[in-house]
Amino acid sequence: MRKIDKRLETPIYLQVNEIIREMIEDGELNEGDALMSERDISEFLEVSRMTVNKAIMKLVDEGYVVRERKGTTVAKKRPITRYESIDGLTEMTKREGKDISNTLVSFEEIELPKWTKRELQTVDEWGYKVIRVRYVDGHPLVLETVFLSKEMCPNLTAELVEGSSMFELYTKRYGHSISQAEQIIRPVYLKKEQAKLLEQKNGDLALFIRRHTYTESKKIMEYTESIFLSQKHDLQIALS
Repeated sequence: MRKIDKRLETPIYLQVNEIIREMIEDGELNEGDALMSERDISEFLEVSRMTVNKAIMKLVDEGYVVRERKGTTVAKKRPITRYESIDGLTEMTKREGKDISNTLVSFEEIELPKWTKRELQTVDEWGYKVIRVRYVDGHPLVLETVFLSKEMCPNLTAELVEGSSMFELYTKRYGHSISQAEQIIRPVYLKKEQAKLLEQKNGDLALFIRRHTYTESKKIMEYTESIFLSQKHDLQIALS
């Protein structure tokens, strides 16, 4: 463990944070390894315990360490869910060698509310609302609510949704060519029902993702609202 340089303008707690983070990233500390106690770190670095505590709490927020009754340990590396193409999550995770599965929570044929018609840019009065939980390697990752117009997916059924990926339905069954998607992402706290479906605690932090998917003819294929578990996975988006 290197020492603090008090000549630097960088706040002391950030230097402590960087020292421990470097030890983790460089492999000096590995998954499950215990950190030195706050008292030992403060004595070694000649800083206050309050400063060390502030540095460690930042490491907790950054996902590098976890605090337990027995002490503070290096966290397991978080899996990365990478969005680098317009393909659906099913196709992308399969390419990465991960197992993906879905649980259909509900499938409804609905009279589209005005706000949904605006999001879908459709004059259709009726459409579909699909709610499902998506699992990667057996663990819940996304709670997804998909809105579709009947114009784009006539005669859609729950059986069709359960039998294949949505991307596969759009491209193979309905013959649409998907060209692009636009996403808006913001942090949210899980509501009680969301937390239950995702096997998390009420109030846990997550990402809310609004997504419009477009066909090559510039029609909106779907409007989707997703709750993504950011505390267990990193979301990586490649731009080109």
